Amino acid sequence: MEIDSFEAIVRLIPTCKAASLLPKSYLRPQLLSDNGLVDVHIPALIETRRTTSLIYGKTSELSSAASRWIDETEGLFRRRQEEKKQTT
Repeated sequence: MEIDSFEAIVRLIPTCKAASLLPKSYLRPQLLSDNGLVDVHIPALIETRRTTSLIYGKTSELSSAASRWIDETEGLFRRRQEEKKQTT
């Protein structure tokens, strides 16, 4: 789903029982708290141009599919870092 308003995305996450990757700079603590959300730091995304976090509803558990997706994303970024090191 593509939505162009970060605040709309944040409000939809708990309703849709979804998660989203958003720039950390847009995730004010009060906005997360007001919408019952938590953020997850994903170290492998540190190489992105913006610090990105996965957010999801506090009352829902992170699904095994979402956990696998995080693992796969981290692996992809690690492989890219290793390839980058090998070419320099």
